[in-house]
Amino acid sequence: MRLNTKKCKILHIPGKVTETAPVITLNGEVLKEVSTYKYLGINLNNNLVWDEQCSQVYSLISDFPYLAKQLKRCGFKLNILVSAYKSLVLSHFNYSSTVLVATSASTKQEMSNFQNRILRILNITSEQALAE
Repeated sequence: MRLNTKKCKILHIPGKVTETAPVITLNGEVLKEVSTYKYLGINLNNNLVWDEQCSQVYSLISDFPYLAKQLKRCGFKLNILVSAYKSLVLSHFNYSSTVLVATSASTKQEMSNFQNRILRILNITSEQALAE
């Protein structure tokens, strides 16, 4: 397998002692160092702070409350609304859950408030949403 030196990047995560990133070459070319990198849909950064990932998830799901209200107004049944919620919201939270648990307390509170807002719109509890 040949690696593309234009696409390969270095994400150096320094330890407690400030250290410079090592110079790594591939096929005689020095690889570019980056401070953030998106890998399999997860935003990695050299500080291991995950609030940026939460912002990414929120930008993908922020329109759902409006959609849920419109679907509810059009008379869609609860099981359809819950399916939309699971597909369009919970799937993003679940996929990113391994890094979202390490976000700040305020970010976790924002996520919880968002979830509660949707559950109020759907007029169900979280247990009912998972059971549907």
